[in-house]
Amino acid sequence: MKRTYALLIATVMMMVAGPAVFAQPCVPSYPDVLHVGESACIQMCVGSYITIELEGTVPGPEALPILIWETGCQAGVTLCAVQCTPIDPPDGLIPGGDPFYPDDWYGENDCFIIYLRWGHDGIWWLEILTFCEGCFCLTYDYQLAAQLTSFTAMPGDGEITLNWVTASESDNDRFDLLRDEVKIAEVDANNNVSGGTYTYTDGELMNGRTYAYTLVAVDVNGHRDALQTINAVPSSSADIVVTAYSLHQNYPNPFNPETSIAFDLVEDGMTTLAIYNVLGERVATLVDGEMTAGRHTVVFNGSHLTSGVYVYKLEVNGFTNTKKLVLLK
Repeated sequence: MKRTYALLIATVMMMVAGPAVFAQPCVPSYPDVLHVGESACIQMCVGSYITIELEGTVPGPEALPILIWETGCQAGVTLCAVQCTPIDPPDGLIPGGDPFYPDDWYGENDCFIIYLRWGHDGIWWLEILTFCEGCFCLTYDYQLAAQLTSFTAMPGDGEITLNWVTASESDNDRFDLLRDEVKIAEVDANNNVSGGTYTYTDGELMNGRTYAYTLVAVDVNGHRDALQTINAVPSSSADIVVTAYSLHQNYPNPFNPETSIAFDLVEDGMTTLAIYNVLGERVATLVDGEMTAGRHTVVFNGSHLTSGVYVYKLEVNGFTNTKKLVLLK
């Protein structure tokens, strides 16, 4: 709603005060196309509206461009060296939620409204509307070697099973797994444009102790991206007698960004545990495979989602149950 008001205000401002605005000695300066690895000084005027195409190596809404924004373009700034009045771009972009552009990202502050959009024709592009005069430095750094969909931890007796799913991979060589900032394993990547599913079990752990696991994608050139960190606590469930299928309420709830979801299985079976938004769209898959009888706990990290109410659903051996969880950032 805020950005809608901002666009209306900008439109009225340009219609009513147009002659005065455009009479100013200010001319926008920007590239029509920015390639991976390139930087550009973007010089904007009051009421400017520009578009910049981002040409990358992997087309598709999952291959999210990595953009670096810097205030101003003066000499001394890392990536640009142009003398002009500095202005501050937004701190970052968040999922936009535009029904016409479901894959768009969005950011704004007092000077900017910025959209990052996927055009379904092999091109990402930026739409930028400004209310200030000045410049900022924009770098199209690279595209993630792996676009992560979910990274979950399932505690066991003296062990933690880590599961992760990627939506897309490009030039991805492997994944490094770190426990408490120390590398414990390397997992070869599928390097498939449609992503992949991975699992790794870390054993000989101490029950009751909290461990922090970091998933790192390493591309063929050795570039490392720390994708996500989650915490997990191994525990023994030998003293828990499961007599019925059950899906327990997550804890804590509300949460930010991690919460634990426990469920009980009377028998072994193919099990699915997934997170859905209020529109019924699946936003994360926590479990999708054969599970043994007993109590299981999955750690869910919602850092990639926006605040709101979500539903988690368990399906196994004909049993289905759902509960609500609240992400509050």
